[in-house]
Amino acid sequence: LSGSWWWGGAKVGDDRGPIVGYLTGSTPGVFRNDVTAGSDRGDATTTAFVGRSGRGKTTAMMLSLLDAGFRGSYALALDFKGDLGGLVTAARRYGLNAHLVETGPKFAGAVDLFKLLASEGVDVARGEVPAQLSVAIPEWLREAGAETPITRAVNEVIAQGEPATWKVIEYLRNMDDELGRKAGEALYELAQNALGAPFMGRPTGEGSPITPEPGIFVVQMPGLSLPQPEEARRDWTPMKRLSVALMHSMLAFGVTTAGRRDLRGLRKVVAVPEVHVLTATREGASFLQYIARVGRALATSLLLDTQDPESLVSMVGVLEQLTTVAGFQLTTRGQQDALAELLSLPKDAHTRALIQSVGLLPDGEIRHGHCVIRDRRFSCATVQWDVPSAELLTLLDTSPKAADQSADDTPVSMEKVDA
Repeated sequence: LSGSWWWGGAKVGDDRGPIVGYLTGSTPGVFRNDVTAGSDRGDATTTAFVGRSGRGKTTAMMLSLLDAGFRGSYALALDFKGDLGGLVTAARRYGLNAHLVETGPKFAGAVDLFKLLASEGVDVARGEVPAQLSVAIPEWLREAGAETPITRAVNEVIAQGEPATWKVIEYLRNMDDELGRKAGEALYELAQNALGAPFMGRPTGEGSPITPEPGIFVVQMPGLSLPQPEEARRDWTPMKRLSVALMHSMLAFGVTTAGRRDLRGLRKVVAVPEVHVLTATREGASFLQYIARVGRALATSLLLDTQDPESLVSMVGVLEQLTTVAGFQLTTRGQQDALAELLSLPKDAHTRALIQSVGLLPDGEIRHGHCVIRDRRFSCATVQWDVPSAELLTLLDTSPKAADQSADDTPVSMEKVDA
């Protein structure tokens, strides 16, 4: 009732672009949304999908990524939970160039900074690789001065040609310098870890690298254990060091790709599900604010998916660059008020009631994909995201239930598609 009373006659969305849903107020209409159009308009380029788990926000983001892919964009998704594999499956099914990179030995070297930053020349990697390896090594080695032999090894490997991080580690292991050898042995052992292999492991030839070209690239990093901002570096566990170092690869690649002059004409999209994983670290928060601020100039759009609107509200650099907000159901007052701020709605009982009830059917069951949209004109309306087919919904769904359903060829119910 509150939704229909508030939003009768409201209209939101882009004037052109793909139709991704329909208005649910008293006035019929469609919702168009092109997440890549902000740069062409000279407008902001960040879209946020905010709400509780299981309400459809991640599916809405994946649909937006598919639309971007069909429009010739390069789309990079940093998948911290490991549940976006269906996006690659769907993209391939419909003819898009799509690749999945995972943590583990199969993809050893797939996100080696020497490879990711090759287009920028070795000077960028010359600074980034030592910084990354200095994060990965045990703190006692760093405090003993291991950064010096690491830097020397990087310079020597670059001078030899065809540099790679695994070659730096081998050079360290064979150094006359005892500290360098200890650093090399520590890094070699860490490279056998699932989180260490992608950025410093010796390539096996099995995994596909990520390259800046039209298509969809999903980098799955389940198991990341990032430290809290206030946590002292000396207290980081090996898993936390590797997590930060792996994230360093992806953030350096994202920033460098966005800024490449030869790619200025290519539409680019960086998607970050579970964005609170990044906002919990200084490096991650800085990356998000950088991409949000420079996205318009660099033709790079940023898609954020989070259950925690309060973390976004605290990031002024992101808040000022929002072009579209899709607000799904939230149930606590603090989170509802934070979402109200993102939606540019008053923080009062009416808004909280709307956010509490959106995404629910009259009988209290979940209405997947129903949300409040705030567009670039700061107009608001309730919208239902629309999945084009049962097949696509099945491909995007990577839950255990979906896997069982696929295995026994049980058709997807139309009731679920309508929801």
